[in-house]
Amino acid sequence: MSVFSDLLSYHIHNSGKSKIQIAEAIGMPRTNFQKISTGARKPQDEHMLEKIMNELFLSIKEKKELWEAYHKEVTGISLYAEYEQCIRFLESLKIKENSGVDASFSSFSINLKTELTKLVSQTDLTKALLSILQSLKETPHSHLKLLVQPEHSFLLKLLIPFAKDHPHIKISHIICFDHHFDQEENYTSKNLQRMIDILGLMMSSPSYEGLYYYDNNDAHFKEASLFPNCILTEQYLLVFDPFEEKGFLSVNQDLNDLYNEKFDKIAEQSASIFSCHFDQVNISRNDEVRFVIAYGPCLKNMKLFNLSSCHFFFTKDGIIDFFNSVYNKDDPSHIADARSILNKMESYILSDGRLYILKNSYINCSKEISFFIGSKTAYILNQDLSDQQERVSYQIHEQSIVESFHRFIKYLPTSIMCYSKTESIAFLEHLFSDLFIDACPKAD
Repeated sequence: MSVFSDLLSYHIHNSGKSKIQIAEAIGMPRTNFQKISTGARKPQDEHMLEKIMNELFLSIKEKKELWEAYHKEVTGISLYAEYEQCIRFLESLKIKENSGVDASFSSFSINLKTELTKLVSQTDLTKALLSILQSLKETPHSHLKLLVQPEHSFLLKLLIPFAKDHPHIKISHIICFDHHFDQEENYTSKNLQRMIDILGLMMSSPSYEGLYYYDNNDAHFKEASLFPNCILTEQYLLVFDPFEEKGFLSVNQDLNDLYNEKFDKIAEQSASIFSCHFDQVNISRNDEVRFVIAYGPCLKNMKLFNLSSCHFFFTKDGIIDFFNSVYNKDDPSHIADARSILNKMESYILSDGRLYILKNSYINCSKEISFFIGSKTAYILNQDLSDQQERVSYQIHEQSIVESFHRFIKYLPTSIMCYSKTESIAFLEHLFSDLFIDACPKAD
């Protein structure tokens, strides 16, 4: 028996149905289903697993638990963890209101006679950071330097609302990525996790510069050659342990200069995780783009359908919202346009295999953001800004992250997270019927 088969047996028992009844309902030979229920065999694919789950009337939570157990056994825990991080990355690309630790602390009292102030709690660290940020507000052309691993960093979360309110302050952030091979650990998954953890800050500050330094940070941070987590300005140095529980704040100029010098030397050996532009990347003319993952199509990127080799992944809800918001049932020209777009989608699904419909229950893409993936670069594009505003785009250069999405996209079309070709065509035809059939002129 396995975790998957144990969980499946549990749900079969609770369903009140016999194995024979379930096998007949899903069109599977009884002996085959008996082997699946005992762990002697796995369902042939995820869509067969979905038939079984639907017959058992499982909740969304129960389906996800069973699917995860199946996927870990079939795909492997390491690759499954990478796919899971790709999904989290897509779901993290959302426009959010200011969020972070309440910054209403009173100003941290610094005794200038004491150039080194010991910090013994997260509250002390928070107050020290707020004091640093207050000094930056009063200094034009300020530069904030970070050497902070982003895992669960509450200090980085504090910076998000500050970065939104002070876009002129440059933020340089060095992160240690891992790239050495280890059979027991997927370092691509760890790098994706770190990328996800900086997305909030990256998308809040137009002056944010993310840099990566390839190394095993867990080992290297213990050496004297590379200092621990720190936040730097010209006047202040905040150093703290990886758990962000204790550290010190320095106003000693010699010590601060030393750390700034060390930071700059590491920055010289680092590479950009991404670049930020304040003009739209001309995706439609970029032959390097291979895939588009978005909530749904929109008028501003419909021309992407003209790309001969691009594959599109839209959510079911996103496609419905697109047609609901754009087309007028009472306008015959809109009905013709809708039919044309739906015909094109169906053609891509059937002949080219270039359009896939995602299930919102597994992947919830942002309505505002589209994600474009090329062979060596990925692009995050804000699709929801008005015509009067600049549309911010980000180019992601870190190769392990781009490659992980290529593996994820290769997996998606046959996974339970995408509708099958038959289901997709049926959905599009049903959508057209629901939206426009009443507006079509009836034959005499």
